[in-house]
Amino acid sequence: MYEDLKLEISGFDSGTEIKALAFSVAEKLQMSSPSDSALKLALKKGKGAVEASCRIASQVGVFMAEVVSDSPVRAMQEIESKIRTQLDNWKRDRFQCESESKQLRECSI
Repeated sequence: MYEDLKLEISGFDSGTEIKALAFSVAEKLQMSSPSDSALKLALKKGKGAVEASCRIASQVGVFMAEVVSDSPVRAMQEIESKIRTQLDNWKRDRFQCESESKQLRECSI
């Protein structure tokens, strides 16, 4: 599972707190993603801002989000929220399509 999860963290002190936070967010998103997903989460500290991005690629599609924030914690919260919204929409649509397909088959019988 974790071979399909990649973290890129740069510009921060080697403290494990930021790495642990990023890994936790990535792990939660990976668990909610399609089973064949590859996830890449990047967190970069620049001058006066923190940039975060997440990309989840699978056969069903690509889920992406980018944010710029003043704190790494807020950046991770926003990334998680944006990706989770996309994944929730995919799940809702996927099950809705399956349900509609089943109803059409039952109607044609």
